[in-house]
Amino acid sequence: MAHLEDLSGDSAIKVLRIFLNSERLYFDLAKKNLEHDVEILKSAHGRYCVLSSPPWVKWQSYLMFLEQNYDAELLDEDDLDYTDQVAQFVRVMVSDLSLAVDCSDLEVYSPTSESPWDKINRVISPSEGRIIRQLIVNDRSFYLPDVNMIFLSRYSINHC
Repeated sequence: MAHLEDLSGDSAIKVLRIFLNSERLYFDLAKKNLEHDVEILKSAHGRYCVLSSPPWVKWQSYLMFLEQNYDAELLDEDDLDYTDQVAQFVRVMVSDLSLAVDCSDLEVYSPTSESPWDKINRVISPSEGRIIRQLIVNDRSFYLPDVNMIFLSRYSINHC
C-alpha cells in the first residue's frame, strides 16, 4: 500500500491512497466474473486499487523466493535450477494458446548461472550478442529460440 499522510494538519491537502493487487477485492470481482474486466477500482475518500495480476502470481513469486533462500542454505546458489518450473509455465501457456512446444531441451539461466555464452555464441551473430549483453545489463529476461534457452534476470514469476 502506498499512501501519503496529512502530517501538516492542513485540511486543504488531499490524501491519495493507491492499493496494489488486493486479494479480497480480486476475489470479490471473481465472484461476479469481472476479474478480467476491471483493472482499477475507485472507492471513497481518494482510495484506489490497481489490479495488475491475480493473487497466485504474487503467491508463486513468494514461494520461489522462499525456495531460493531455503535452497541457498543447502546448495551453492550456482546449483539452483528453475528449468522444470519455467517449463511447466510454458506448457500451461501453450496449452491455453493451442500451440505445440517441446520443452524437453529447455534451459534456464540466471545471472548466477555458469556462463551459457559458449552455446549462445555458436548460433548468434555478433550484433545479436551485443543486444543480448545489453538485455542482461538492463536486467531484462529473454528467450533465445535457436538454443531453446531462457535467461531470467531474477527468479520471479513476473520475469518468467
